[in-house]
Amino acid sequence: MNKFEFFGQYGIITKLIVNKNKIYNTNGPNGPSYSAYITYSNCQESSLAILSIDNSIVHNHLLRASYGTTKYCSNFLKGLECMNKDCLYLHYLAEACNILKRVRMNLEKFIKYL
Repeated sequence: MNKFEFFGQYGIITKLIVNKNKIYNTNGPNGPSYSAYITYSNCQESSLAILSIDNSIVHNHLLRASYGTTKYCSNFLKGLECMNKDCLYLHYLAEACNILKRVRMNLEKFIKYL
C-alpha cells in the first residue's frame, strides 16, 4: 500500500511519505499500522482520494484519510537555500486559494470538498 500504484489511481502523486517512526497498534491482530502523507498534483485529486479511501478496509486495516497541513522550510522562510534534498517542507509560497485558516479548519473539519 505504500506504493504509487495504490494511491496513484486517484491522481498524480507529487510526494509520498510513509512515516515508520510512529507505529500505531503495534500488538494488533493484523500487525502494526503506519501513517502516510500523500501530495497530489491538484485539489480535485486529493478530494477524490480522501472520499474514496476514508473509512475503507485494506488488508484488514481501517484506512483514515483527511486533508493535512504542511509547514514551510525554515531555510525558505529565511531566504536561504535548503541543502536537504529530502526536505519535507514547502519551498514555495502556496496559492491563496489553498490556504485555510485554523478557525475555518476547526469549523469545517468534518466536511470534505470536491
